[in-house]
Amino acid sequence: MSDEKKKKVTKYLFAAPFAIFFAVILISFIVSQVTPSRLSGDGWKVESLQSYARNGKKCMGYRVYIDHRADNSELKEIYKTVTDDSYYLHTVWFYLKESSADGSDSAWRTMEEDIKGRVPNPD
Repeated sequence: MSDEKKKKVTKYLFAAPFAIFFAVILISFIVSQVTPSRLSGDGWKVESLQSYARNGKKCMGYRVYIDHRADNSELKEIYKTVTDDSYYLHTVWFYLKESSADGSDSAWRTMEEDIKGRVPNPD
């Protein structure tokens, strides 16, 4: 191997750990943005997300497992917490069984925003 090739290999070997370090930092940042702490609380957690479009704008749906039959005011508080983001409209499906919160079963209650900024009543 020529001296010039050895220098290039050494240069890449030296740079590789730094590139990996920065990649890990970047991925950690992205994951923290995708799964913020607002997606869980006392007795509930978001199990899955589903994006959709309405009026040509990006919206988000949240499947929430809740471990008890909450009243409407508690569901509205969870809705406000979960939907504190920049999406146009939101839908939140509440499930009493964690295994159902993947969307395979019908939701126990649903809250679907039809006007930006207005908290819907649970159905």
